[in-house]
Amino acid sequence: MTPQPAQPLLRIASRRSLLARAQTRLFLERLYSQQPHMQGRCTVTTMRSTLSPSMPKARFTKTLNDAVIAHSIDCAVHSLKDMPARLEPPLVIACFLPREDASDALLMAPPMHARLKGTIPRLRDIRPFFPPSTPIRLGTSSLRRKAQLQHVLPHSTILPITGNIDSRLRHLTGQGEPIDGIILATAGLKRLRMDHHITLPIAKDDMLPAAGQGILAVVCRHDDKDTRCLLAPLNDEESSLCAQTEFAVLRGVGASCHAPIGVHATITRQHKERAMLCVRAFLGDETGALSWQLDGTCPATLSDGQRLGHHIGTQLRQTAGKTFAQRYLQDIT
Repeated sequence: MTPQPAQPLLRIASRRSLLARAQTRLFLERLYSQQPHMQGRCTVTTMRSTLSPSMPKARFTKTLNDAVIAHSIDCAVHSLKDMPARLEPPLVIACFLPREDASDALLMAPPMHARLKGTIPRLRDIRPFFPPSTPIRLGTSSLRRKAQLQHVLPHSTILPITGNIDSRLRHLTGQGEPIDGIILATAGLKRLRMDHHITLPIAKDDMLPAAGQGILAVVCRHDDKDTRCLLAPLNDEESSLCAQTEFAVLRGVGASCHAPIGVHATITRQHKERAMLCVRAFLGDETGALSWQLDGTCPATLSDGQRLGHHIGTQLRQTAGKTFAQRYLQDIT
């Protein structure tokens, strides 16, 4: 009797985009390095995103998460910045992978890309390269980026562009509405080895990233102890602490993953002193007329990070006021 091949021990879901598949490969590389016995014992299922008009960002996570809940797969690999501040039960994050560069990047159309690359230190420094009366046309569909762009480069024209990285890059080659540049996440470009397109890495003093930007998270069911135990050794403690602190800010302010808020947490270690967690958050409207920023520092522990993140979020919401909250934020009563 012919022996039957061993059944895969881990069923993984990924979206179909090139970036999603690259992210899944990074997860598998880390899995195999930590758990060598898993090589050849995993399957990857790619799934098409489901559009949700009421929750536009949900298309990046909902289809995969529904398959996890239905026991069709064991875990799903997500870019953390696409995930909601609260996961739907019975889902949990089994592990956070080490953070890639969390910054955003400016990509300019040729020949301006060649002219500016390596010559300007800050985003605001591109203004002198354009006639004073001519608005700079920048593409992004993110309210967070739009709010900060209007703050740093007032009177710019922000054009909504969507789609995967390839389709957004095509805007720079004259396909579609004329545009001077686009803003993309540095991490995605690096994971696709497309970072040579970057004209300028945007300093976090000019643009704070989305919560969780640059971090991959793997989701499974809370009651799936086997998968949780298998993936636990993959967890990066620093990424986990920073991510959970950043998401505490979102929960405190009542922000969804597409609200005009930027937040970034980092861990600093000074000689003979304990590690400290530094948090910066930005909240603003898409016109650039209203903006608030708040910073904080605490010991680098999960409980302290959660308290600080929630405090920063609630303070930002209170400062922004009821009218702003009604337009951009969620009801947290």
